Amino acid sequence: SDVCSSDLKSFVVAESDDLFTVSKNLESEGLVANAYSFYIRLKLSMGKKSIVQAKTYTLNTSMTYDEILDEIVKEVK
Repeated sequence: SDVCSSDLKSFVVAESDDLFTVSKNLESEGLVANAYSFYIRLKLSMGKKSIVQAKTYTLNTSMTYDEILDEIVKEVK
């Protein structure tokens, strides 16, 4: 299926957001189907040196959980 630009969403992570808040916000934006299941995946994907950086991301509503995790989870050097 073609990815049309209307599927792109700006998604803001604030400094004060915890992981569950990020998950709930993704759900309310229609980027993930279920905040709880995404939150569990997010927790599992976070290593000891991982962070979710506070910034504005461009995400697509057709992205999988893994693709979203790749975008928002960063390894800290």
